[in-house]
Amino acid sequence: MVQVEEQSIGHEEQSIGHEKQSVGHEKQSIGHEKQSIGHEKQSIGHEEQSIGHEEQSIGLKEQSVRHEEQSIGHEEQSVRLELHLVDVAPRCGVPLRPGEPRPMRVPASIAIAIALAGVALASPSIVGAEPIGHHGFMARLGLGIGYLNASESTVVGDVSVSGPAITDHVALGGYIVPGFALHGTFWQNVAFNPSVSAGSLSVTTSDASLSQAAVGIGATYFITPADSYLSASLGVGTLSASYSRGGTTTTSQTQAGFALNVIVGKQWNVGGDWGLGVSGQFSFQSNSDHTGSTSYDITTLGFGLLFSATYH
Repeated sequence: MVQVEEQSIGHEEQSIGHEKQSVGHEKQSIGHEKQSIGHEKQSIGHEEQSIGHEEQSIGLKEQSVRHEEQSIGHEEQSVRLELHLVDVAPRCGVPLRPGEPRPMRVPASIAIAIALAGVALASPSIVGAEPIGHHGFMARLGLGIGYLNASESTVVGDVSVSGPAITDHVALGGYIVPGFALHGTFWQNVAFNPSVSAGSLSVTTSDASLSQAAVGIGATYFITPADSYLSASLGVGTLSASYSRGGTTTTSQTQAGFALNVIVGKQWNVGGDWGLGVSGQFSFQSNSDHTGSTSYDITTLGFGLLFSATYH
């Protein structure tokens, strides 16, 4: 009986040993699995690190592409400005390449002003002149120097044509009451070889001219006894340009638009019905310029200091 029990205990101990061995195998298997998981985690970490490096590299490439696109955009803008300058310059009478020299033409109104001023200066009644009576017929002519600027806003920026100018005006009318006259007025500003600027680009021209000319109705009020006057005229005017290239002169002109002219002057009696003086002139003009289906609004400003001759 004892032997049977001992044999049964031996079997149980042997079974427990097998179970312990099985548990050991399972622990060893679990250890292997943990080790495998550790390797997988390490591999995933390496992959994530590699992905991070790739993402960083992609980010640098994208930044480089953006810089290239920005550089290309700047170059395209510069090209558009150059192309627009090539388009605008001829319309404003400005050649991008010098042409054949051409003589400067003096406007007819300037020649008339010079002639009448000479008549006034040659008047034999200059000595002992009496104050001018502001009544009856009135004629005033002015000639001087100034500055002319024409500008327009486009999709690629502001474009302007400007330069020193010869300025003149002619007023013909009569006094409706002493010291206050109504008259028809013609005025113009002519800039020879103006400069053209578009954005950061600038071109100095040759054999070219830009002319603003207008006609309208005005009024002049004389302040006595200082014999100073204020004159203002409203009318319509155009902006024209011409340039020579290869012996050929090309002229272009805008549509007629609103024009304003303001003059402040002072005169001195030189005898009889003549007065000579000086005046400051400001002119404003707005025109539309059509190129194909595109329309541009051009604003022109003129400033001048003039010598004037007035007949009352």
